Amino acid sequence: MAGLAANSDTVTNLLKGLTVTPLRIALIIVGIMSLTLGIIGIFLPILPTVPFIVLAAACFSRGSKRMHDWLVRMPFAGKVIDDYEKGHGVSRKSKATALLMLWSGMTISTIMLKPALWVALLLASVAIGSTIIIVRLPKQKIILP
Repeated sequence: MAGLAANSDTVTNLLKGLTVTPLRIALIIVGIMSLTLGIIGIFLPILPTVPFIVLAAACFSRGSKRMHDWLVRMPFAGKVIDDYEKGHGVSRKSKATALLMLWSGMTISTIMLKPALWVALLLASVAIGSTIIIVRLPKQKIILP
């Protein structure tokens, strides 16, 4: 019985600094969903990657420090997040690449698949919404040493 009491004290000590609130849980869930969409966006041109990765970083920064640190250490996301969080913005090259991939993917999909009119309109509205998000991201500032 003494061993059981010692184990529960250890667990209690580990959980002392951890406060689980509905907001934290929601932020982590939204962050995971956003990160998933961002990763899918690497391979699927109709989804922009950068806005989803930045949103995931924002959610994780308030929801889970450990997940935020893990995301910043990722090779494909770390520099973008670090630049954005330091106020450096997103490079013009990243924006141009995202827009080029988005619209070329949408155009190719529409031509090759010849979807129903309502599907084409839905794709166009997603592309327009994504374009607005990408264009409104802060521009990268040139930093001189």
